[in-house]
Amino acid sequence: MLIYFSKRKSRCIDYLVIRRWKPYLVLYLCDKKLINLDTPVAEYLPKYEISCDPRYKLITPRNILCHSSGFENWSPKPLSIHFDPGSKFLYSGEAYTYLQKAVEHITGKDLEQLIEEEIFKPLQMNNSTLSWTPAVYNQLSYTFDSEGRMEQKRTHSGFSVCTEPNAACTLYTTISDYTKFILNIIDNKIISLSPASFNDMINVHNRINEDLSWGLGWGVYQKENMLIWHWGDNGSFKAFVCMDLKSKSGVLVFTNSFNGLHVCFDIANCAACESFNSIQEFIAEL
Repeated sequence: MLIYFSKRKSRCIDYLVIRRWKPYLVLYLCDKKLINLDTPVAEYLPKYEISCDPRYKLITPRNILCHSSGFENWSPKPLSIHFDPGSKFLYSGEAYTYLQKAVEHITGKDLEQLIEEEIFKPLQMNNSTLSWTPAVYNQLSYTFDSEGRMEQKRTHSGFSVCTEPNAACTLYTTISDYTKFILNIIDNKIISLSPASFNDMINVHNRINEDLSWGLGWGVYQKENMLIWHWGDNGSFKAFVCMDLKSKSGVLVFTNSFNGLHVCFDIANCAACESFNSIQEFIAEL
């Protein structure tokens, strides 16, 4: 059973959501032999120099999906590389955007068309989009600041770097739609990955500390229980999702408050009978 909490008609701008389907899409394209996780992204984009540091030519889709590219989260271009790709953990939205360009080049389709064809339509996610539209604005939840005061309704994505569909930050969705995506991961039926790709997604590729690691697109917590997780943070929109793939259960929470992550973890701790303190501390330090 998937437990979730939200207003039925609210639509959340959510940092978590966009990044979780992107790794799934990349793995799906791997199964179709359209992209290789260990081929440097630069080989797919030979004319695009994202950094003056020649190590960018070593960065692979696998590095990007487990946040070991060496790129910062967001920064001006040309991008700096802070360590040898594959050697450490550094959360990066820039890296996801870089991989997006490669996927669009390989398929000859823009991100919006790809996600519509490969994710939204098969899962009947009819209230999800990558573009800001009047319908998004009409259904968007109001948000509340750290003091509990209602904020002015947002009129854009909230990220200046994401004025167009972006693999890191521009999915607008409802909790009902996103539940369909999460259930598809748990069941692996409608949009199914091969056993090898599914295991690649949930296996540890980058160790953060004693308690936390990163798979391909997902945080891995208590690997013996097959717990995978992620969070969302876009201004006063906060979210958290955790799935136990062994018991096929999970918790998904969307909130519209600056303090929403506290609510997310209170609910998750209670519903899952687990302590997510290590995850909370990790997020607070980013």
